[in-house]
Amino acid sequence: MILYSVDEVCFALMEDVGHSHLPLGWRDFLDTPITEEELQAALSKGPCNNVPGKYGICVEFFKIDWFSIKG
Repeated sequence: MILYSVDEVCFALMEDVGHSHLPLGWRDFLDTPITEEELQAALSKGPCNNVPGKYGICVEFFKIDWFSIKG
């Protein structure tokens, strides 16, 4: 597996490309912050023992420690 480093310039380019192809109403919707309730609902739907990323932190960690890390 090849891992690529993404710097701030790359991130800004990806963000600009995505936003320029969306209708204005969708852009505004995507720019609204995610609420604590929305995040908790998404975590509750995630399968246990599944690691969604390169850092090795499974969804179960967030479910169990939600009240101590939510802030």
